[in-house]
Amino acid sequence: MDEKMKSEMSQNINILVEKKKDYDKIPSKESRERRGFIRNNQNDIKQAYGKLINLCIKDINNTPMLSLDLEEYIKPEGICEGIAIGIGFLDALKKTQLRKFFDQIKDLEHSLKSNEDLNKIKIRVLALIPKLAYSKGRDLIDDKFYNFMKALLLRLKNDMNEKDAKDVFEKFVNILESVLAYYTYHFPSLSQGGTT
Repeated sequence: MDEKMKSEMSQNINILVEKKKDYDKIPSKESRERRGFIRNNQNDIKQAYGKLINLCIKDINNTPMLSLDLEEYIKPEGICEGIAIGIGFLDALKKTQLRKFFDQIKDLEHSLKSNEDLNKIKIRVLALIPKLAYSKGRDLIDDKFYNFMKALLLRLKNDMNEKDAKDVFEKFVNILESVLAYYTYHFPSLSQGGTT
């Protein structure tokens, strides 16, 4: 990722992080005020989240998985945290969908560690894209997150080879785990099926 892209990502992450800090200043028992905050800031949040996702997709499409700057993705106030905040604010994803998808990824990881045929694993990776499309069609995930995950899955499938499949897969899992962890951290009531 070049410096210009890194700077643009940082700007959008900062917008999302600052909105979350402002939101957290509102006492949790003030649910009407919290909903009003989200409503009043929705355009800024949508715009920052959308730009961040688009920049991530560009980075993923132009960078081999092993060359992605994992630190920029998983660090506090990094890319994954920005994505998680955007998802939570916009109710862009149902936690059960993320968990279900993550469980399927962990099954693939187990197959990879068990030395299952790599071509079969690649097909199973590709098979996750229609499952995401189904979730998108049912409004369980938003368009931006669908496109982000699709780009990530295609990069994963294309970069997996006999030599470094496990390393490529590990980096993918680190990114996905980080989004899930930050989402759960920032929006625990959504993570448990409640409302913000």
